[in-house]
Amino acid sequence: MNVRGGEFLPGPGYVTVQPVFPGFGRADGADAALGQFHQARAALALTIKDERGEGVPGWVHITDFSEEIPDAELEVESYPPITRS
Repeated sequence: MNVRGGEFLPGPGYVTVQPVFPGFGRADGADAALGQFHQARAALALTIKDERGEGVPGWVHITDFSEEIPDAELEVESYPPITRS
């Protein structure tokens, strides 16, 4: 699957994008709500950089339960780009 994950220590700018991620949990499988979440996440154009500072291709998902659990740790996953054959 080539999914990557790891420790996520958000920088000061995270507060500007953070409101998007609880939308995934609130969507609760509803197609329209998931579509809105995916659109909002894509608009952020988030990237992950490797130890050399180079961008890792793919899309980024952040699991953020801070609304439900105030001290919850954040998780980040990076998925490879979707290719169509």
